[in-house]
Amino acid sequence: MTDIEVYMEGGGRTASSRALLREGAEEFLGELRSAARSRGLELRIVCCGGRGEARADFVEARSEGRFAALLLVDSEKPVEGDPRTHLVTHDGWGDLEPASESEIHLMVQVMETWLVADPQALARHYGPAFRTDLLPADQDLETVEKETVLATLEEATAPTSEGRYHKIHHARRLLGLIDSERVQARCPHCKRLFEMLTALIEEAA
Repeated sequence: MTDIEVYMEGGGRTASSRALLREGAEEFLGELRSAARSRGLELRIVCCGGRGEARADFVEARSEGRFAALLLVDSEKPVEGDPRTHLVTHDGWGDLEPASESEIHLMVQVMETWLVADPQALARHYGPAFRTDLLPADQDLETVEKETVLATLEEATAPTSEGRYHKIHHARRLLGLIDSERVQARCPHCKRLFEMLTALIEEAA
């Protein structure tokens, strides 16, 4: 194995907006990327736009077999079973059947769940007008519905000078600011992603 590529949902339709999200994701995974480089590997994030595009790009990359490929998409709903089974059952993505469970990863239930897992970082970014008290307080944030996460994040940011949260405009900066350990503590599937990437990197040592 020479490289690892994570095919991630998000970033919008344009190359420039996808590049912005990629930068944020690279910062979020910064320690893992540094660990990979210390072993002669590159850990790359490929932001693909929509969920379907991420799936298609992952399937194509996996078929080429030139590097370790992982898929990372929103679950959109509570996860039933392992991530691969969830996507095959609920999304009809039968072409993921040949992939191993370790290659399929989910942001549960949506990428913004990771953002609200670190309210301190959001408050530092948005300033004193940010309504931290409106964010879900659940320790396991993956039980909170996607609609609730998005609505509370928009409401919490509404009084700030930047205005309501906007995925394209704000996600890049926020991903680069949140603490990965805090996110893993409240989002088990994020912890699973970090553990799998760590294992892949260590295997190359």
